[in-house]
Amino acid sequence: MSLKELVITVFATLLAIAFIVAVIGLIMASAFGNIFGDQPDTTNSLEPSATKPAVTTVKPTISNTPTPTYDSGGPSPTYPADPGTTVTPTPVPDDGPKIISAELVGYGTDSSTYNRGSTAKGYIDVKNTGNTAIDEVKIDVTVSRKIPIIGIVSQNFEYIAEGQNIQPGETKRIEFDVDIPAEYKGISTAGDYTINGNVFIGDKSIGTFSLQIKVV
Repeated sequence: MSLKELVITVFATLLAIAFIVAVIGLIMASAFGNIFGDQPDTTNSLEPSATKPAVTTVKPTISNTPTPTYDSGGPSPTYPADPGTTVTPTPVPDDGPKIISAELVGYGTDSSTYNRGSTAKGYIDVKNTGNTAIDEVKIDVTVSRKIPIIGIVSQNFEYIAEGQNIQPGETKRIEFDVDIPAEYKGISTAGDYTINGNVFIGDKSIGTFSLQIKVV
């Protein structure tokens, strides 16, 4: 064998070996690829997420302090009452117990002399010294005359004056009438008479009076 033929033979052998090695390498690469092939990437992608706007929850504020309201009567605020609160009414100042009291401060008649068959007009002045109005005044009147031989003849009258409305501190005049007959049981009524009176407010006497008149 010549040198040329030897070189060609060696070169062909090397090519064959290289080919075989390449084939074996492809086979092994394929096998390793099946065993240790690329696995899917399980790493989460860090893609930017959409930014959501922040939501602020606002809770209503409940205040125990009522809102002042102003009336037209002045600048001072008035506060509405809390529906859940019991409002205690403001007590009205008490002036104390009601006192009914009065005084008899004057009395008299419209004349000192009367004709038989006429009417004598008397009056009393009552002052309210209490703290409440006086509506009713009662007058007990006794008219008497001394007759010779017979003695003292008298007659009683009661006068009730209603609706007077005498206010505390006020003085009011109340009038009453006494009828004078022309005669009494056939006897002339001419003569001197005494008119006695007792004044009452309720059941309490506030004073007495005595008047002298002449009948002609």
